[in-house]
Amino acid sequence: MSARLMLPALLGLASCAPDLAPGGQVLYVAPPADGEWHDPDAMRGVLAFTTIQDAVDAASSGDTVAVPAGTYLEDVVMADGVTVQGAGQGQTYVVGSFSFTSLSGAGVESLSLYDSTWYSTGTARTTVGIDVDGGEAAISDVEAYYFLHAISVASGSDVDVDGVRLGGNLYGVVDAGSTDLSVTNSFIYSNLGGGIATSDGGSGTAATIAHNTLVSNGYGGSTAYLTGAISMGSGGTEAVYNNILTNNYYGLNCYSCGSSWGYNLVWGNTTGYVNDASSVSSDLSTDPQYADTANGDYGLAAGSPCIDAGSSTWGVSADLDGESRPQGSGYDIGMDEYASSSIDLLITEVMANAATEGTGEFVEVYNAGSAAVDLDGLVLTDGDRTDTLQAYSGGSTVLAAGDYAVILDSEYASDYAIDSSVVLMTTGDTNLGNGLTTSDPITLYEADGATVVATYSHVGDPGDGVSRELVILANGDAAGNWRDSQCSSGSSPGDANCFPPSGDPADLVITE
Repeated sequence: MSARLMLPALLGLASCAPDLAPGGQVLYVAPPADGEWHDPDAMRGVLAFTTIQDAVDAASSGDTVAVPAGTYLEDVVMADGVTVQGAGQGQTYVVGSFSFTSLSGAGVESLSLYDSTWYSTGTARTTVGIDVDGGEAAISDVEAYYFLHAISVASGSDVDVDGVRLGGNLYGVVDAGSTDLSVTNSFIYSNLGGGIATSDGGSGTAATIAHNTLVSNGYGGSTAYLTGAISMGSGGTEAVYNNILTNNYYGLNCYSCGSSWGYNLVWGNTTGYVNDASSVSSDLSTDPQYADTANGDYGLAAGSPCIDAGSSTWGVSADLDGESRPQGSGYDIGMDEYASSSIDLLITEVMANAATEGTGEFVEVYNAGSAAVDLDGLVLTDGDRTDTLQAYSGGSTVLAAGDYAVILDSEYASDYAIDSSVVLMTTGDTNLGNGLTTSDPITLYEADGATVVATYSHVGDPGDGVSRELVILANGDAAGNWRDSQCSSGSSPGDANCFPPSGDPADLVITE
C-alpha cells in the first residue's frame, strides 16, 4: 500500500461510484462546474441537491449523502445517523468544515477537506476542519489540510478515526478529554504543533491510538505546549501501540498521563521520549525502512523491521489501504501492512542496459515454490511505469516449479538465444517498465497491484549489454547478493546464472 506525502491539487476528477452500505436511501448532490458524475447516463433524471447541506437537511437517520467528484465550497452541519460519502480522496474536495454536535451514528468518509481561509486568502491554520462536540462521529478515508485543528474532539465524545491523512495543520487531532477516541491506520505528517494531542487536564482522554504513522510533526511549535507526534496530558488513559513515530520534534510525550504504550517504532526524532514517557522493551529504535520517501510513499519496504513486529492485542483487521491484517506471522507496525504473497517467485536477473536499446531489456523470474504459477495478469513496475504481464506470441503463461521465465519487451529483437522451453512473457507496452534503467528497482505484484511477490532493490550499472544476476537463490533480494553477470555473453536469460570456475578471488561474493 502507498501513503503519499505530496498534497494533491484542487482538481475535479472522474470518480468511482460510491460503495454504499445497505439500508436507508441515497441522496445525491449534483456535481459542481469542475466535477462530474461517474456515470452521467445512469444519473439522468435522478433528483440531485444543489449543496451537501441541502442533502443532509433532507436526509433521515440511516441515509447516505453521495457527493460526486468536484470542489464544494461550504460548511456542513451533520445530522443524526447520516453519512456523507465522497467519491474518494483527491476526487471530492470540500473547502470548508464538518460539525457534529451530540449526534448518533453520523459519519463522513472518502473525501478531501481544505481550510476555507487558506483556499480564499492563502492564510492557513485559522479554522477547524472536523469539529465533534459530544455524541458520536465516524471519520474514515478523509484527508484534511491547512486547518488550525484538522479534527477537534470535545469531552464526552465517542469518535472513530480510521484511514485519514492529515498534513499542514497546526494539529492533526486534538482531543479535550473524550470518553472513547480511536485513531487507527492514519498518516499524520508535517503538522506544525503536533500530530495527536490529548487532554492536558480534567478527567483525561480514554483513547486507542494504534497502527498509525506520524512523520515530521511539531517543528512549528514550542516547548511551552504539547508538540511532536503523540502528546498525552494529565489524567488520560490512552493505549498507544503499533505506531511509527519518525523525524518529529518530540516522539512520544506523556505529561503526568496514566497511559500505556508499547510496540512502537520511535526513531530519528529530535527527542524520542519526553517528560514521563520512556522506551519500553517492545519498542523499536531503528530505521523503519519506508518504501519510497522521495516520492512520498511511507508504506513499508521489503525487509522493514516493522513487518510482523506489532502486538496482536492491539491489532486491527485492515490497514490504510484496506488490505487485511495480519499478512504474515504477525501484525505490522504502522499504517501499512506489508502484503506478503503465497506465490514463491524470485526476480533472478535484470537487463536494464541492453546493447540494443529499447528492445533487449528483460526481467528473469524463477519459481522457487513447489507448485506451478500462472504469470498472466501479474503486475510489474520499475517506479516509472506499471505493466501487466501477458503471454508472448501466444505462448504458455504457466511457470513450473524450479523453472525460469523471461519477461520481454513486446518488440523482442531476438538478441538472446533463449531455449524454446522457457516461458516467455511480455507487457502491453512496447517498452518494458517504460524503459528500464540501471537505477530502477523493480517490484512484481500479484494481479491486485498491491501484494508484493518479488523485488529487485539492489541496483547497479554493469555496463552496456551486461545484466545483473542474483547470486544465491536461497538468500533472495539481499544486499551483496547481486552482481554483474559473469556469462561470456553478458547475460543468461531463462537459465541459471554463470559461475566461471576460475578460482580467482575477485569472482568471490560475500553475501552475509
